[in-house]
Amino acid sequence: MEKRLEQIEKSDFKAESLADVLSLDEDEGESLRAVFSATGQIEAVRVGKRVPLPSTTEELRSRMSLWGTSWVMAATLHTHRSYLKDVTPQLFDRYVGYLLGKFVLGLVTCGPPGSPVSAPSWQAVLNYDHEVRKAAMKFLLTGSTLSEALQRAMDDPVVRERSFTTPLALAHLKRGRDEGVASGGGEGGVSKRQKTKLKAEAKKGERDQSQKTGGAQGSQGGQAGQKGMEKEKVRRALRETGTAQQRHRRAT
Repeated sequence: MEKRLEQIEKSDFKAESLADVLSLDEDEGESLRAVFSATGQIEAVRVGKRVPLPSTTEELRSRMSLWGTSWVMAATLHTHRSYLKDVTPQLFDRYVGYLLGKFVLGLVTCGPPGSPVSAPSWQAVLNYDHEVRKAAMKFLLTGSTLSEALQRAMDDPVVRERSFTTPLALAHLKRGRDEGVASGGGEGGVSKRQKTKLKAEAKKGERDQSQKTGGAQGSQGGQAGQKGMEKEKVRRALRETGTAQQRHRRAT
């Protein structure tokens, strides 16, 4: 809460990571950590406690409720701030509903049979949430109220494309390539089974061609052999005729 009030006083709005959004029970105060400065000197830096990022929809609702509560309380303390005039708990409930609805977490891509083939990962939803809240903080500086800024960020096509739809499409393509490699496919996604089938078809085509060539050659050889036999019969007949004529001349 102190950080939120400090941001409002300085008009330095930041979208905290949900790992930094703590309840009173979780906030144990800041601790000191030794770090090296740019000059090589050791300095003590205050570090706040962090919690794991939400891993379920209920945890996301809980963290977002804490984030929204800090704004609601700030609005009650700074009634003169025009950009806080429309801050209500319902604003953040509507935002969580958007994240968990059909346009973000429920954005499922189906294949031709109607079965789902791609859906956003939970990490993709968390990344998109952070980018939307970052954009909303920038819109606050342009004169929008917090409600308007959050809605503008949700509707912003650039934020959605860069932070959600494009990473989602790239993740789907990478998953398809990985599945192709895992199934034995190489470049182009040809699986091992498809390669085996193509090789078998190629060998069958070679055998068929060989049989056709061999059959044609056998037919030609048979015709040549038949012609040779006929010539041999003619030669034998001529020899027998010549021998008979010689015998007849001797007898006379």
